[in-house]
Amino acid sequence: ANDGAERTAEVVVGYKGAESITLSVKQEAAAPEALSVAIEELTGNSCITEVTPVDPEMYYVMYKSDLSYFIDNNLLTAEALFDDDMFYFKRGAEFDGLSLKEYMENNKVLFQNVTRANWPDLRPANRQVLYVYGIEFNEDFTDCTRITDVVWMLIDPPMAELGGATFDVSYGVK
Repeated sequence: ANDGAERTAEVVVGYKGAESITLSVKQEAAAPEALSVAIEELTGNSCITEVTPVDPEMYYVMYKSDLSYFIDNNLLTAEALFDDDMFYFKRGAEFDGLSLKEYMENNKVLFQNVTRANWPDLRPANRQVLYVYGIEFNEDFTDCTRITDVVWMLIDPPMAELGGATFDVSYGVK
């Protein structure tokens, strides 16, 4: 896999008693990911993430939930996740009398540009999934289309390190 710049390899093909030929194989540079997600800091009870879109004007959804939610609801594909999100977002927007875009902004799931997020609600050994995907709204912001792959990231908060402990216990029997 090429995760960098364009590159070329020279391949020599031949066999005993025949003239060898040299082939030049060129591999294009890898296209940058539409969205990159990084965990900047992780403790037993919090996490800081950073999302960087290739296009700073692109809208994207960023959300986090318990791993069990995805498993229990069979949200194991990008399509299933997007459909599930849109069901809830559209229903909420209609209930609140807002456009889909306004609803998503008000609920802090819609972003643009680089976003550094603090997730202070973690618990050790309670695995979470952070997911991010790019979207494009229709003209009146009442609907949208997913325009990128979903970037899934497992957040697995570590257990606290146990230190040595000593106790003095004294008792008396009468």
